Amino acid sequence: MSFRYEFRDLGDLRDLRELIDFLVSQDLGYPSYGEWIQRSIPEFESGYKRAIIAFSDRRLVSCVVFQPDKNLSGILEIKNVRTHPNLRDRYFLKFGLRQVEVENPKYIAMKCDVRSDQPLVARSLESCGFIPVITCPLYDKNVKDITMIKPLDLNKKIKVIHT
Repeated sequence: MSFRYEFRDLGDLRDLRELIDFLVSQDLGYPSYGEWIQRSIPEFESGYKRAIIAFSDRRLVSCVVFQPDKNLSGILEIKNVRTHPNLRDRYFLKFGLRQVEVENPKYIAMKCDVRSDQPLVARSLESCGFIPVITCPLYDKNVKDITMIKPLDLNKKIKVIHT
């Protein structure tokens, strides 16, 4: 069996188009997911929102989308993680999250949320060092979400940004 994977950060406009198409094809039923994707495009174009992307035979198969948290200085927020269903046992999530961490050394923690009806994703995030801190509905009153934190540098302090 042969395989060839490439992991890198989001490069040019072509990469962005591929990422958008990939995200659209991986909808897990979040309310307003398509609208979130459309709102994200200018944030990707400006560099505020970033992604680690993975390719297999020149086809995008996995991504980790992230940005600085809008309310907490020093926190990276993981906004979206997706891996093609046929490649989910290849540790793409763990590798992608580690790249986010290594490429962003000034941050003291990463945070994310996952739907409680996605236990495999929650367990995968826990295996990457994320700690569940609260469970409550965030996007849909009928589905609870688990907010998770991964400490990166305990010697730095978190500041709340007032907007």
